[in-house]
Amino acid sequence: MRAAYEVRTRVSKKRVSANSNVVVLRLYPVAERITTLQTRVTETSIELSWAAPEKTSGGEALTSPVAYRVYRGEIDRLSQ
Repeated sequence: MRAAYEVRTRVSKKRVSANSNVVVLRLYPVAERITTLQTRVTETSIELSWAAPEKTSGGEALTSPVAYRVYRGEIDRLSQ
């Protein structure tokens, strides 16, 4: 699937800018969300594991391997 985007901004309430250049992007299907995440805390790490999804979020079978990037972050407990 492909999608084309162009941008137009409002300079004021009565005036808009010209259209930007058109950008065409290829959109790839997204794997369905992970519903069962297991964690294991060790002395030196936190291990995460989950079942690999077999379908896209739209219900079609996945045709290529899924890769994940896992980022570490800290939450300020006082702001919750």
